[in-house]
This record gives sequence, structure tokens and C-alpha cells, in this order.
Amino acid sequence: PMSFMKNLDFLQNEIFDQLIIREKEILRSNSAILDFDAEGMLFKSGSFSSFVYYIEEGCLKLKKDDRDLFFILEKGNILGLDYIFNDEPVYYSAYASKGSRIVQINAHILRNFVSSNSLFLGSVYRKNSTLNKKLISSLLDYRAKNLNGAFAAFLLQYDQENSPELTRKEIGSLLGYSRENITKVVRSFIAEGIIEEDEKHIRIMDKNLLETLRKNG
Repeated sequence: PMSFMKNLDFLQNEIFDQLIIREKEILRSNSAILDFDAEGMLFKSGSFSSFVYYIEEGCLKLKKDDRDLFFILEKGNILGLDYIFNDEPVYYSAYASKGSRIVQINAHILRNFVSSNSLFLGSVYRKNSTLNKKLISSLLDYRAKNLNGAFAAFLLQYDQENSPELTRKEIGSLLGYSRENITKVVRSFIAEGIIEEDEKHIRIMDKNLLETLRKNG
């Protein structure tokens, strides 16, 4: 489902501070809201993206070859800024989680603004660099830890407030472990009183112990 923008809420994000009022109005008129009642694909690996996506609610799952989850992009982030600068096909697929609200922004419009507004160019570059650093840091951090440490880090990062709905297989892909290993560590953490699980929703019971496992893992 799609609806045209009725407000400027997403333009309050700091990345758009360097745009003048006229540019913001143009951007608003070339944007649309996508609401997801169920998980849905935004674009497929190998395709050419014509849009940039701002996450107003929910999160985006980035997957390699439509299967292996390698990164979760949360509320307030923007996906696709790097494709403003080139016409290469995307190397991953993006899925919006159930309940997400995503603002779809015309990438061509942003490309024009980047060309004519050097302050906005700087804003886009900094935002994209921060996101790329976060991606690399996340991948390295999980893979540098043992199973307990990686799962503890995951639970602390995606606590009850911003927890995306993930399958065991998706968690395993994200952390670099098999689905069977994730099932095993979930059962172990429950037995030790570190977490509780209710209908696939995990609730943290001992945050201090998780911090210790994350640090020592």
C-alpha cells in the first residue's frame, strides 16, 4: 500500500537540514509512504534502484542473494544513499519488516540536489559513511565472538524496545552461526535464567550477565 506524503515529518531528519524550503517541498512531492502489514520486499539483488528509503517505523532487513541476513537497518536510518552517486545494480535484497512504515524518495531528485547544493552533498556523504562504518563494525563484532558472546551482543542491541521479528535462521545468518546453534543457545540462556521466551518473543531477565557474556565472548 502506498500513500503520498501529507507532512514533512521525515524531513526533520538532520540529513535534510541543508536543504532550503523549496527543495524540501520538491522532495515531499516526490516521496510516498509505504506501509507494510506483513514483511515485504523493497528491491531485489541485481536490480537498479530508483529510490532512497527512509525508515519512519520498523526496520529493513538486508539479505545476500535473498537468503542470508547480514544487516538490520533501524528506525531513523536511510537506505540507498550510495546509489545516488552511481548507476550500479544493488548487491543485496532489502525487506521491510512487518509493521514498518517506509518513506520512498525519488533518488533522481536527491542526485540533483547533491549536484547543486554542496552543503547537502556533505550531509549525504557523512550519513552514508556513518552507515557503512556501522555495517562493517557490526559484521566484525559478531564474527569475532563465540556463540554465547555473539548472541548476547545481539540481544543487547535489539532489546524489547526495538526488537525486529527474526527467525532462528535469520539470527544465525546475522551472527554467522547455524539455525541449530541458535536454537541451542536460546535453550541454554533460558535454562540459566538469562532470558525468557514467549511465542518467539525474547525478554531479557539478566542484563548484567548478558553484558559480561558480550564482553568476554
